[in-house]
Amino acid sequence: EIEKAVDKIQGNVPKVEWDFEGIHYFDNGPLTVQYLFVLDALNFCFWPDKDLTYDNLASGLKLALEKDKSALDADRLKNYTGPQLRELLNWPRPLPIEEERVRLLHEVLVWSLKEALVARLLIL
Repeated sequence: EIEKAVDKIQGNVPKVEWDFEGIHYFDNGPLTVQYLFVLDALNFCFWPDKDLTYDNLASGLKLALEKDKSALDADRLKNYTGPQLRELLNWPRPLPIEEERVRLLHEVLVWSLKEALVARLLIL
């Protein structure tokens, strides 16, 4: 039954491209997922800075990935410091709760590695 349903709807499901107001990175692949992990980790609380908003964060990460597809690679995530995160986001001053944001960025690395390991085990 499932095979028949899949055959019936195959090609009829519209493709959805996710990019609200052009501020999000989207490549329809694993880099989009990594972008979302990092975005969510850094955006864990409200931004108590009237000049720095979610839009700045989302578009800053997007621009970083457009310049350098490896900007959010695991080996880079584990080493980012506050000043390097600011540079990545093209932000001129310390971020609100910067040390916690960097700590959570490092946590994304651990989460990404666990997910990669699970995916690898499922293939085997």
